[in-house]
This record gives sequence, structure tokens and C-alpha cells, in this order.
Amino acid sequence: MLDRLDADMSRASEEDYFAFPYDLNLDDQLFKYGVRINPDLIQDRVSGKYPIVIGGDRNQPQIMQLDWPFFPLVNQYATHPITRNLDATLLKFVSSMDTVKAVDVKKTPLLFSSQYSRKVSAPVKVGVNDLRRQMQDDVFDSGRIPLAYLLEGNFTSLFKNRFAPEGVDTTGFKERSVETKIIVIADGDVARNDVNPRDNDPQPLGLDPFTHYTFANQDLLMNMAAYLVEENGLIKARNKEIKVRPLDKEKIRARSFWQISNLVLPMIVMIVFGIARAYIRRLKYTRF
Repeated sequence: MLDRLDADMSRASEEDYFAFPYDLNLDDQLFKYGVRINPDLIQDRVSGKYPIVIGGDRNQPQIMQLDWPFFPLVNQYATHPITRNLDATLLKFVSSMDTVKAVDVKKTPLLFSSQYSRKVSAPVKVGVNDLRRQMQDDVFDSGRIPLAYLLEGNFTSLFKNRFAPEGVDTTGFKERSVETKIIVIADGDVARNDVNPRDNDPQPLGLDPFTHYTFANQDLLMNMAAYLVEENGLIKARNKEIKVRPLDKEKIRARSFWQISNLVLPMIVMIVFGIARAYIRRLKYTRF
């Protein structure tokens, strides 16, 4: 779980704050494994909210929660046991990902942004004052962007065909790994608990303090850990498939014989019953 850019929400209120890439020195290793985290940030129209002062005075400011496109709400998942039956996941300052050629490595994208998203290359201006400006929908035209990948197979060492530094013992060095799995997420905040500023206690993972809704960050990470540890064990028990069978909307719109029968027939039966009951009561009591 890596943050590719140094984006800090505590500085987003500054007028000219730009997020620059981190020098993590992991690009070569990830490239060798078959993925690349790009030095950019994703903006998504389907996003979390952030409170902004839009009017009022100092004593009684008028605050409104506006969509903050740097906090995408991910509800586009791959068809995979890790992401089955998951609620939306809240990401913060996430980057896009690409795949590169890696021999004997299977690459499966797990998380996607919505179709109304775009990439902003570094340096990225991060400012909450931009929320007051109306963003044009036509700029969010990059479609679904992969945000996490599952890599499975035999990984080639980054240090293959390289001279070892002087004094380093290379006994037992292997150029390729055994069959294994790695998950790479282009966001380090997916596993970070926010801290309550009142008592400095950690809040539940995935909790949005402004809407008080808990997203599925913890469930996602638990599923990932279960899959990496035991592919055919706990993950299947945690993700029993639930099939939702919605009604056919086209058939619902069409007026059918059974719809009319179900609506009209009970009314006719009730009317006939009422008339018959009134007639019987009238005959019964007119005999006296």
C-alpha cells in the first residue's frame, strides 16, 4: 500500500499547495514484478465529502459538505473472491496503475475508479478552495482506472544478473521466487485510521467523520489477507455468494394479463362479497 505523491490534507487549505512525488525507491522492484504506480492523482466525481465554509461570518459560518474528488468512493470491483459482496471503499489521494510485461506473473485488477474520473499528473494542486468552483463533467472522461492489482506467479528478482556489492554473501540467492502472491494498492491511506481530535483516540478504519458512515476498508483488507494466506480456505467462507435477483424492469413496465388480474380481481371479489352480505342481512331482518 503506497502513496505515490506527498498529498497532505492538513495543507489543502493553503492557496498554492502542490503535491509532489515521493522518492520511495520501489519503482524498479514493482516494475520487475509487473506493475507501475504512476506519479499522478485520481479525481473522481463519485467521491467522499469535505466540509467547506461557503458563507456567513466568523461567529456563525455557513458550512456545506461538498464532494472532494481526491477521495474516490470505490464501488467498482473485479469479479474475484477478495471483492465479492463488498460495500464501497474510501480511498484518499490514490494514484493510477499500469501493468508491464513480467514473465509467469498473472495480473488481476481488483479496484477501479468510476467511469467519471480523470488523472492529474504531478505536481498536483490540492486546494479545498477549488471546491467552490463548479467542475465541468466533460473533463472526467478517463473511464474506469485500475487502483489495485493482484499479482500471482513466479517473480523475478530485481537483482538478477547484477553484481553483488563487495562483502555481501550471495549464498542461497535465488533469481526467481516460488509460486506466490502479492497485492499492490496505489494508496497508503486505505489502511490508516483517522484520529479523533477531541480525545486523540483512533477511529474505526474506514469511518468518514463527516457523514459518520463506515466504509468497507477493513473488510477489504481482511479479505486480501485471507486470500494471500489461504486461497481456498477462509476467503471462501467469508464470501459466500449472495445472488440478488431483481425483477425484469421491461416486463414490469409492460401491462400484462396477470398484473391486471392481480389488481382488479381482488377488488371485484370484495365488491361482490359486500353486495351479497348486505342482501343477506336485508332478507334476514325484513322477516320480523
